Amino acid sequence: MSSTHSLDPNVRLAAPLKVGLVGAGYITQWHAAAINQHPDAELVAIADVNVSAAKQAAETFGIANHFASVEAMLNFGGLDVVHVLVPPDAHAAVTSQCIAAKVNVFLEKPMATSSLECDELLAMADRHGVRLGINHNFLFARVYEDLRQCIDSGKLGRIDAIDIAWNKQLPQLNHGPYSIWMLRDSTNLLLELGPHIVSPVLDLASFPDQITGIATHPIALPCGRSMMRNWAFSMTTGRIAVQTRLSLGSGMTEFTIHVRGSHGSATADIEDNTFTLNRATRYSMDFDRYHRLKQTSRDLHRQAKSGLHRYIGSKLGLAKHGNPYGESIANAITDYYQSLLSAKEVSSRLSGALGKSAIELCEQLDRSVIPPLCKDDADAGHRFAAPTTNESVNRTAATMRNAATENSPIRNGTAQDKAIHHATTHDENDPNDDPNDGSKCDRKPCLVFGGSGFIGQALVERLTEQGRPVRCFVRRPDDVPAPLRHPLVELVRGDMANDDDVARSLQGVDGVFHLARGVGKTWQDYLTLDIQPTQQLAKQCLAHRVGRLVYTSSIDAYYAGSQAGTITETTPLDPRIEGRNLYAKSKAVIEDDLARLHRDEGLDVVITRPGIVIGKGGSPFHWGIGMWTGESFCQIWGDGNHKLPLVLVDDVADGLIAAMDQPGIDGESFNFVADPVLTAREYLNELQRVSNICIDIKPTRIWHFYLTDMAKWMVKTAVRHPDRRKPSYYDWESRTQKATFDCSRSKQVLRWQPHSDRQSLIQRGIEDAIDVSMA
Repeated sequence: MSSTHSLDPNVRLAAPLKVGLVGAGYITQWHAAAINQHPDAELVAIADVNVSAAKQAAETFGIANHFASVEAMLNFGGLDVVHVLVPPDAHAAVTSQCIAAKVNVFLEKPMATSSLECDELLAMADRHGVRLGINHNFLFARVYEDLRQCIDSGKLGRIDAIDIAWNKQLPQLNHGPYSIWMLRDSTNLLLELGPHIVSPVLDLASFPDQITGIATHPIALPCGRSMMRNWAFSMTTGRIAVQTRLSLGSGMTEFTIHVRGSHGSATADIEDNTFTLNRATRYSMDFDRYHRLKQTSRDLHRQAKSGLHRYIGSKLGLAKHGNPYGESIANAITDYYQSLLSAKEVSSRLSGALGKSAIELCEQLDRSVIPPLCKDDADAGHRFAAPTTNESVNRTAATMRNAATENSPIRNGTAQDKAIHHATTHDENDPNDDPNDGSKCDRKPCLVFGGSGFIGQALVERLTEQGRPVRCFVRRPDDVPAPLRHPLVELVRGDMANDDDVARSLQGVDGVFHLARGVGKTWQDYLTLDIQPTQQLAKQCLAHRVGRLVYTSSIDAYYAGSQAGTITETTPLDPRIEGRNLYAKSKAVIEDDLARLHRDEGLDVVITRPGIVIGKGGSPFHWGIGMWTGESFCQIWGDGNHKLPLVLVDDVADGLIAAMDQPGIDGESFNFVADPVLTAREYLNELQRVSNICIDIKPTRIWHFYLTDMAKWMVKTAVRHPDRRKPSYYDWESRTQKATFDCSRSKQVLRWQPHSDRQSLIQRGIEDAIDVSMA
């Protein structure tokens, strides 16, 4: 491809602009959608080091060319603009490559990881005649534009105060991945999120001259670091007082910018996409209050209707943007492209100068936190140095060795001591490390896929409590939770879709627990991410003769609605599985595949089906109870008056181990459900009691869910949406879990003894879960 477009920044570029993307992550979908809707731009290339991700994005968004590197894409030539959508620590390097190739760059915030890097990018762009656009997209939100216009018109008078609140749960703090750049240091966290709260200050006022800050409520991450959950900063910029806040814990999602002036005040609610203006009326005080509130309610009602209409219009293909977030990105891109097409300067809100100032201000916020953290607090988080995986494991191993010496009957030379030595010195890349070397451990490890998950953590913890060595197959060793950092646990990095990774992990193991599962939106996703990897794993287990494979399925593979009756292991899986949800269908297909491999090729496999699993480490706001909106509203599947098939996560772990150890049960399956003692209503009442929170509970008839789903399907069908499946009342009705599960066989054959008394399920299933999830 060759380009006829001028590289001179003072010369307007010709439409359509040829655009490339670097990065195929979450935000790519928003940029791709905006570019594809722009009349003067053509999305022609995408690059990502993850070639499969680049290929999938290219197919999804109709991009003709995909590449495995930035260099390859730039060498392809012909690009006018590149959108840099990679992690922040790669911003400077990727942007520099594009500038050196004399390609204009639209860069996601933060501009770089330091103000020094920003200076270097600005100087380089100036030398090469390249225009940089730094995307602080919320500055282009519809309601922020209203706020800006209100200030510029003088309706607020002289500005006196700006208050900005970013109250949004950061899921990565609780669920990882913990190795991402943002969570490697508290400074990174501010550089990642801080631009959201400082860019409006810089746009509406100026760089602050005084700053004080405080960071509170540290959260200990499984990787050994800690991060602060709440940040608050007070600033002055001339005569304007500024208050900003970052709150990253669970709760209502809020992002508001409030400006008070001498003649009025205004609030841009970025999250709810509303704008309100508050100015005095011609009436006396009490009547003035009435008329102001009445006007505000009218404005909010009008904007709520308008937002809903835009959303529906976007689904019907009648409106470009139904989501305010996507609209703000599209507006920012349009503004930047206009500067290229008209040879005008990049607007101040997208300028490199503002991008650099945002980084400088975030750096000052980081330094401003007072009082200085004391020595003890430093370990709790503000500047906690990131330990390497080996450092963390070695520290844990030392603690365990001391504990074993002082408090345990285990002495030198036992299997546990040798396993500790192996876990703390093992290097998966050491060519001399033979996993079959019996001197390192008298017992071969079992291999766990999905050990980082809810049930997986409980399983690994149980195994190590029994002194059994464990090998865990993980994508990111630095992200694993505490149970996987035990000295008896060996971490092997890999991808289940990579046969070589799986084969390497199977060397020298005795038994495999498979709890991992792929998640997707389409049946093809489940085939690629769940079914096919499990098929390959089963075949490799046969080839490597690793012993037993224990596969964790789900009771969702059964029909469990009002006509189900009593379910035992002899009950066939749902005969109408084709009409069920994709997760249930995937589980049934995998079970059939494993049963066939057992029957035809002698695969030693045992299938387990846990019920609604609750307990420490899991969310108490469980979708097995009902459909949740946040954590404050739950629509129960049906009337909620029948006992649910609940089971504690620790009991499931015990059952899995028993399924591995019990001889003579290959080819069999076992259901894990405790004796039913709680209905959905009772569960939610107990959840409210122990958490001291109010939950809006609505028992909901199944036809309501079905008709809502049917309406969505009709809209998707009308617009030919690729992800459309005809809803099934049968599938929705199965969610009521009105079946009775008889698990007497699990109790007899596996000697499985689950907690089935009401108090244990409440204390260990609800209270323990609340203590962790709402810490």
